[in-house]
Amino acid sequence: MTGTVAPWYRIRLSREEYDAGESFLVQGVFQASFTARNGPRGAALYGAWDRDGFFFNLYFTPQTRACARALFQAYSAEPCDPPPISRLELIWGDTTRIARGVEF
Repeated sequence: MTGTVAPWYRIRLSREEYDAGESFLVQGVFQASFTARNGPRGAALYGAWDRDGFFFNLYFTPQTRACARALFQAYSAEPCDPPPISRLELIWGDTTRIARGVEF
């Protein structure tokens, strides 16, 4: 991880975990927490397969820390640099920062 920008966080799911529906469980918990906190601006969950297709990565923007803390602990989330937005699929959250081209 580089720079002084607040980190994104990543949860890596194996193909087996993904096929078992683990990503939907993470999404449900995040959605509930996001909604309970009135949808913090810029808080979003994205997903993308790694280049080899072995892992499905769930990426959390820096603004998700308050509403995803329990998920980070349960899944041993790792801080990471912002991933290339063009590779990501929005799963849930607020995309206003990305739509405006604001860097995290």
